[in-house]
Amino acid sequence: ANGGYLILNINQLLRNRNGWDTLRRALTTNQILLQPSDRAEGNQVLTKSLDPAPIPLNLKVILIGNYDTWYRLYNHEDDFRQLFKVKAELSNYMDRTPENEWAYAEFVAECVQEESLRPFDRTAIASLVDIGSWRVENQNRLSTNFVGMCDLIREASFWAGGEGRDVVTAED
Repeated sequence: ANGGYLILNINQLLRNRNGWDTLRRALTTNQILLQPSDRAEGNQVLTKSLDPAPIPLNLKVILIGNYDTWYRLYNHEDDFRQLFKVKAELSNYMDRTPENEWAYAEFVAECVQEESLRPFDRTAIASLVDIGSWRVENQNRLSTNFVGMCDLIREASFWAGGEGRDVVTAED
C-alpha cells in the first residue's frame, strides 16, 4: 500500500494485540520499522542482531468501522484526531429515483460483465430494483449494499443456467 491507500477494518485491527500501536507509530513517524517478533512483544533479545533500515512510509489510511468504535478512539486515543481528520458516514440506502434505478441497471451490467455472468433482461433488473427497496423496507429507497446485490446477481445467473436459459429473467 506504500504510495497509495490502505483500507482497514478498525475492529479487526483492534483485535490484533499490537495492530493499533504499530499502525499509529508508523503513521506518526512516516516509516515502517521491521522488528523481530520477540522484540516487538517487549521481550529482551539475548543476541545482538542487525536491525533493518526503516522504510519510508507514504500512504493514506481509510478505517472502516462503526460509530461506537470511532467515538471511543476519537475520545480516548491521543493521536487519533491528528491521524484521522476526516470522518465520512455512508448510508445503507439511497433515494429511489429514476436516475438511481438506472444506476442499479448499470451496476447489474457491470457485475455481469466483470464476472462473465448471464445477461439480465428488463424484468430481472426491475426485480432487483424492487428487492433493493424491500431490503431497506421502504418503497422510496434503494439498498446500497452492493456486495449483497452482486451475490444475488450471481445466484440468479446460476439458477438461469440450471434452467437452461441464456438470459436471466425475473423468475430467476
